[in-house]
Order: sequence, then structure tokens, then C-alpha cells
Amino acid sequence: MEACTDWRTRRSANGCEMLELFELARWENELIESFSHGMKQRLVMCAAFLHRPAAVLVDEPMVGLDPRGARLIKDVFRRMSGRGVAILMSTHTLEVAQEMCDRISIILQGRIIARGTVPELRAMSGNPDDQLTSVFLKLTGGSALQEIDEVV
Repeated sequence: MEACTDWRTRRSANGCEMLELFELARWENELIESFSHGMKQRLVMCAAFLHRPAAVLVDEPMVGLDPRGARLIKDVFRRMSGRGVAILMSTHTLEVAQEMCDRISIILQGRIIARGTVPELRAMSGNPDDQLTSVFLKLTGGSALQEIDEVV
């Protein structure tokens, strides 16, 4: 916490907490232009949570993050969700959605065609044992592509 003591961050009690939470405190006085892509991603999310919002909307939050950075973001999202923050996440990575989301909406051509928990979506697809990718393909009519992949 030593790096987080100058007058700029003392003005916001939450500032130090967020920098620590996103593992950015030791770079507090560095120029952002020197940050890696992953550090910039974490900084953007740090800023999003800085004012203690009731809800946050994120688009592809894991893109460009190394496995450690992705795990950190997932852990922060779980922590914030546990505090009552609603996190609305848009992602094409269905494994992330399956791991992180309580409820999922599947959008096709700009319309929500299905929504629910993973088990509910599995039931809608007709196979309660499918991974979310298979469920998505069945519900969106893309199962023919999956069959091609299985043959190849």
C-alpha cells in the first residue's frame, strides 16, 4: 500500500483499494502509455468500479489478457457480484459465459432468442448434458456447422 500514498489517491479512499484490487498500485505514478495491453484493460475496469456502481456493462473483458490477468478479472467480478454489483458481460467466448454468468441471453440478429441459466438453456436445446457452445449452435441453427467440425 506504500505506493498508494500521495495526495492524488488519498483524495479517493476507494482509489487505493481499486489499484490494489486490480494489482496496479505499484505502477500508480507511471505513465499509462508504458502499460501493457493487459494493464490497460485492468486500468479501464479499475476506473469502472472506482465510483462503486450498482451495475457495470463490459464487452469482451478477457480479450488480450494473459491467463493470470483473466483469472484476476474473473475473481474481481465474482467479488463485486458478491457485493451486489450487477455485471452485464457481452462475450463470444462461451466458456467464459458458462463459468462466470448466473444468467445468459443468446442474441441472434439483434434479438434475444433464449435466456436463462446454463441448465435452462441446455433444456431448451434438448440436451441437458451439452456444453454451452453446443447449446448455442442448436438454439441459433448453427448445429450444421458443428456437424461439419465433428466430421473434419
